[in-house]
This record gives sequence, C-alpha cells and structure tokens, in this order.
Amino acid sequence: MGQTPSQVTGLFLKKKNQPKPLSQRFSDRRDIESEEMPLFNDLIRWAEEITRNAGSAFKAIHGKEISLPQVVNQTTYADMIIAHAQTDFNDYLLTSMNASLKDMLVDAHCPILLARPSNQPIQKIVFTYDGSYSSMHAIKMFNYLFPLATQVPVSLVSIDSYRNDQKENEKLLDEWMAHHYGSIERETQQRTVKEQLLDIANRSNENTYVVMSTYGKEAYARIFHPSHVQLLLGYSKTSLFIAHE
Repeated sequence: MGQTPSQVTGLFLKKKNQPKPLSQRFSDRRDIESEEMPLFNDLIRWAEEITRNAGSAFKAIHGKEISLPQVVNQTTYADMIIAHAQTDFNDYLLTSMNASLKDMLVDAHCPILLARPSNQPIQKIVFTYDGSYSSMHAIKMFNYLFPLATQVPVSLVSIDSYRNDQKENEKLLDEWMAHHYGSIERETQQRTVKEQLLDIANRSNENTYVVMSTYGKEAYARIFHPSHVQLLLGYSKTSLFIAHE
C-alpha cells in the first residue's frame, strides 16, 4: 500500500444468527446490535488509521448480512481478497447450502490470500508449478501484487505433470524467475505432493507464503488438488496465495 493509489475495503462479517424461540426473536435483537456497534466502530477507526498511515484509502462494509454470491461479486472489482487463514465462511455468509472454502476459491475473480497474523514481513516464498498455464498465472499474480518481495528467498516446487512441453516450459519459467527473484532454490520431488508441500511449509518458523493454483481450467492444474489447501491450513503456519485463470 502507498506505492500506488489504492483503496482497502474492510468487509466486517458477523456470525449468522442462530434460530431463537419466537418470543425472543425481536425482543433482544436491538440490544445485541447496540452492544456490537462500539466494537465495530473501534475496528473501523483502527483500520482507517492503519491504511491512512500506509498511504491508502479505506472503505468499510458492515452492519448487514452478506451472501456468498455478494462476496464473489466483490472479487470482480478487487485486486486481491485477504482473509484470515482460519476463517470458516459457513459461519458468516448467507447461502442456501453450506458455504465452503472451495466455493470461494472456485468462483473468485481475483487472487485470494489466506493470511496468518504476523508482525514480520514475508521471509520465504514457495511457488508451486505443475506445467499448467494456471500455475504460472498464480506466480505472476503474486509478483504483480507483491513487487517488494523480489529479494525474498524462493523455493520452487515443480511437479511432473507428464505434459510433452513441460521441460521446455520449465526452462522458460527458470528464465522468468531469474529476472524477478534473486535467491531461488528448486525442490526435487522425492515423495508425494502432500508430503513435500507440508515438509517445505514446516521446515522453518518463518513467515512463509505458499503460492498455488488449485482450480485451473486445465486437467494438469488439478495436480495441486483442493485438499492441499486444507492440508496446509490445518497442519502448517503458512499463508496461502491462491489464484487461477
């Protein structure tokens, strides 16, 4: 923020109301809302101060129940969505069916960063590549959105997709990486994809970002399966940057 004109939109979600007896549905609703407002106001003032100091504008959306389609629509006009890595969207979004993380990732029209709270800058980047255009798209989107991270050490996890052109594509990827990042370590696949990703993610306690595409149009992009997202969220402390074409 602050490097170019930008705006941060804060989407303050409230947990969905639990069903109550008819006698209580209207009697205590106003009291609950009045108790919540000071907290929302404090959060909004804090966010406004943080973004102002960083040189960006801030807009708050709160005080109403929001559906999954409405959030997906917001992604059309956003450069990136940032959410806490442990957010359970089903607790907050109105939908006719359970709103899962998968629904959000499939339909989003911009990259999503599932972040872990940290006071440290990015200290390590793990790029995942399976020869697909979608995985390269995710790598480029991260580079565009985090231009100051080019000096951060990088680990490149390349999975054999059995594409005829993968070796040639990896040469092109190596050339691209050399122009954008200074310290690159290529990881050799010696185990299953899940084991390798988890090992790399837990290799250190640094503030690590894993960049992946789990929902590409190509069958090759399915090598990084949606279950890998759940695995990293549940058994590592990494933040996940996810984008697809």
